[in-house]
Amino acid sequence: MDAATNFRVPTERGERQMQRTAATRTLVLTSAAIAAFVSPLTEMPIPILGQTGLLVACAFFCLVGGWMIGGRGALVVTVALAVASYWLVLVAVASSAQTANSATSLSQFSVLIVTVVAMIVVAGVTVLVTGQAWTVLLAFTAGCAVLAGSVWVLPDQINGRYFGLAGHPVEVGGTLAVGAVIAIFAPVKTPHVRIVFLALASLMLSAILRAEAATGLVAWLVAVAVGAVVARRFLLIVWMAIVAAAGVWVMSLSTVGLRLLSKVVEQFGALPLDYGAVAYDSANTLASRIATITLGFERFLESPLVGHGLTNEATIVLGNLHPHNVFVYAAVAGGALLVAPYLLLLLSGVSGATSIARRRVTFRGDVAMVASASAAWIGALSGPQLYQRPWLLPVLLIAFVTLLRPERVVAPHS
Repeated sequence: MDAATNFRVPTERGERQMQRTAATRTLVLTSAAIAAFVSPLTEMPIPILGQTGLLVACAFFCLVGGWMIGGRGALVVTVALAVASYWLVLVAVASSAQTANSATSLSQFSVLIVTVVAMIVVAGVTVLVTGQAWTVLLAFTAGCAVLAGSVWVLPDQINGRYFGLAGHPVEVGGTLAVGAVIAIFAPVKTPHVRIVFLALASLMLSAILRAEAATGLVAWLVAVAVGAVVARRFLLIVWMAIVAAAGVWVMSLSTVGLRLLSKVVEQFGALPLDYGAVAYDSANTLASRIATITLGFERFLESPLVGHGLTNEATIVLGNLHPHNVFVYAAVAGGALLVAPYLLLLLSGVSGATSIARRRVTFRGDVAMVASASAAWIGALSGPQLYQRPWLLPVLLIAFVTLLRPERVVAPHS
């Protein structure tokens, strides 16, 4: 009797421990999913402090839940990276003698720090502790679907270009390119579910067309090609070329499509030699982008170590435009001290993508992760993105894959 009792007690304790771990794991994944869902919706009818507070709450529950699960080593790395990013930007801003309005700069700095640290915690705990990155990518795709629907429903527009719950039509293109490529490479086998994801991808691409975001289309096409190479599905590249050619023909039959095609063609016209004469023009944004990058680099050379501060006034380089490249933008705002963490993020992402491509680390949704990070980086390298949520989450997820060991294989390759 005693032997049976002694045998039963540890078994019951083990079951209770497993139940607590499962409940904690659910808490972490739910919190991460909420943060991922709201990430694409930057213009929700909620004050910015409310959005920031929601992200902080999600990050807090992820951190606590991850600690309870037992991934202490991974969490230490996550927090260390968050603190390192915090101090790098703090030094850059505090040392910027050229900042005209220090109070505004510190306000911008606070938004950057809270957003970046929250995203680091969510991505780090998700990848390193739970290994369930697909849950976060799925929630992000759901948020993108809501954004795509809002582009068709809400009347808000800039120069005839709709943007829905995003801040700008360009942001619509970059964000929905990420969501659409996740939907394309969703690790599902059931035909009916696959059709749903393809329908979501079509909805997002139609919203990109409605927003006339040419960069979003380019980012999506390139990311699909990257995903096809990683998944070794080279036939998909051929099909995408056929679909792209058919899409060009269909767009030429519609007014919006024709405007978008004309915009893409005109972007590759002769660039003006006098950058000071360039203004933002929806039909010739390539010239404006190149001008902001060139002038931004010149501005960076004026204060290469600490930059000019994070105020809008300090980072505007042409008209009312910021540098349309994340590295140049960071260089103008915080100099080399702010460029360093973004460069580390890029190198870590490349390393993580290489590990997945070579099958060193495999898990559900890994190809979708690589493709989505590719789309996010294309948007960041061609737009004024520094700490916006929609592009940070995908690139942070792929960056943390670098810290996974080969034995951390949590599911078959998608």
